[in-house]
Amino acid sequence: MRASRRGSVYLMASLTLLAVIAASTGAMTLVVMAHAQRVSHQRDGLQALYLAEMGVEELLAQGMGSERSAFLTRTVRREASLDGPHVAAPDTAGGALEALGDPRPVVGSYEVRAERKDGSLRVMSQGRAVDPAGKAVSREVHVTCRWTGGRWAVQRWEQVP
Repeated sequence: MRASRRGSVYLMASLTLLAVIAASTGAMTLVVMAHAQRVSHQRDGLQALYLAEMGVEELLAQGMGSERSAFLTRTVRREASLDGPHVAAPDTAGGALEALGDPRPVVGSYEVRAERKDGSLRVMSQGRAVDPAGKAVSREVHVTCRWTGGRWAVQRWEQVP
C-alpha cells in the first residue's frame, strides 16, 4: 500500500511539473510574440521617419527658385541589384502607394510641402512605411531653413509626434 502511495505522489508531482512547464512555455510565447510586434512597429516607424527625411532632403536638393511654395510626393520602391543589397529609390511616377504594372515592392511614400515666408523656408514632410501586411505607419518632420550663402541652411529640424 505504501509503494502505491509513493507511486501516486510521483505521478502527481510529475503532472504538476508538466503543467507548470506548459504554462511557462505559453507565457514565454506570448511575451516573445508581443516583443516581436513591438519591434516590428518600431522598425516601421523608423522607416517612415527615414522616408519623411528623404523627402526633405530631396526638396532641399531641388532648391526653391522664385516659387513661394512647393509640393512633392513620391512612392518609394526597392531596387534589387544583382551585386548588392536592396536600395530604396523614388518612383518616377510618384503618388499612390501602388502603381499598376510595377513589380518592385513598395517600401512606402512621402509627401513634402514647403512654403517661403519672411525670408525663411518651412518644410513639412510626412513619410509612410508599409508593413508586410499592407498597414501604413506614418511619421512627420518639420524643418525651418534660412537663406544663407546662396543656399537654404537648416535652422531647426524636429520630429512631430
